[in-house]
Amino acid sequence: MNKESVIKIVIITVIFAFLALIGYRLSNDDNNDTYVLSGGVVQSQEKIIVTVTGEVKKAGKYSVSLGSTLHEIIYHAGGITENADLSSLNLDTHIVSDCTIEIPKAIYVPESLQIDESSLCNINTASLEELSALPEIGDVTARDIINYREVNGPFKSIEEICNVSGIGNKRYEAIKDKITVGGI
Repeated sequence: MNKESVIKIVIITVIFAFLALIGYRLSNDDNNDTYVLSGGVVQSQEKIIVTVTGEVKKAGKYSVSLGSTLHEIIYHAGGITENADLSSLNLDTHIVSDCTIEIPKAIYVPESLQIDESSLCNINTASLEELSALPEIGDVTARDIINYREVNGPFKSIEEICNVSGIGNKRYEAIKDKITVGGI
């Protein structure tokens, strides 16, 4: 065998070994360094297990791609029920590890227990007549409330009305559920 033939055999062997190594790397199912583009976001092909509970149509465990959004995971769980409250959740959050996600239930407050702000007396804007109409508050105390807010500025909380001369615990207890400071 001549020198040129040996060099050709070595080069061909190295090429085949290199191709075999590339083929092995591409077929390796445990390769977590590959990524796919999904919805404009690069996601790993690595899978994580997410348990979804609460107000979804199909609660359970789901195998999803690392980096899936909460929105996508809820979709896998069949969507939300009519009782779900998503107001505290960021649906664009990317999930990066195994976890449990609970979709909360909306809290229903019967109308009989809801407070109608418009029926409350705003102690920052009320007139002498409106303040005088409150239980335990007469014209003199109503005038003291108005004087207090003119000197000290608007009330920041309803409890601050206790700083007005003539309003102690008894009067405060009688009016606390009937007053507001509005949008302060």
